[in-house]
Amino acid sequence: MLGGTFDPVHIGHIRTATEAALRLGVSRLDLMPCHIPAHKELPGCASTHRLEMLQLAVANEPILGIDDREMLRNTPSYSVESCEGLRGEMKSLAPLYFVLGNDAFAQFTSWCRWHDMLALAHLVVVARAGESLEYSAEMLQLLQEREVTRVADTSVSPGGSILRMELTPQHVSATEVRRKLQAGESVRYLLPDDVIEYINEHGLYRNSAAQ
Repeated sequence: MLGGTFDPVHIGHIRTATEAALRLGVSRLDLMPCHIPAHKELPGCASTHRLEMLQLAVANEPILGIDDREMLRNTPSYSVESCEGLRGEMKSLAPLYFVLGNDAFAQFTSWCRWHDMLALAHLVVVARAGESLEYSAEMLQLLQEREVTRVADTSVSPGGSILRMELTPQHVSATEVRRKLQAGESVRYLLPDDVIEYINEHGLYRNSAAQ
């Protein structure tokens, strides 16, 4: 699974998810939109719209799906609760992968019940080629204890490992996309065409009334 607010979903999200799924050798990777972020400001667009745009974005991507469990809760979205729910639905102790960006991983030890997260799933930390980020001493210790270097190293347990992988750089920012939309600038080739059409149809990101 790959979590996020997807506000809005853009080609960087889709490319990252697809490439991560192929590198991991999984048959499916679910995008999990956050309803009420626990560590960020509320998204600028309503959850119903963000979910609709995600569905349009992955409609023709057979390896990608959507897990909307966090959209069904009216409480802050904690990844550990989502992992617990998914693990409880699985019929085996097969490996479960939770994909997150390098910047989010740098704050991982501030997450709710992060120790339990590691017991439930492997963390797959995606970084852009050439990207560097300073980790705290606590994070460096965690990496020393938990990091593996090969996907094969994660196959022996349902969770507990940290795998870092470099993916193709994706120079697309949801913040910049929102700025362009607000300014009436073109976002072609930054978002899937169906998502652009949906945004235009519903007047999203243009003014506060449309949100």
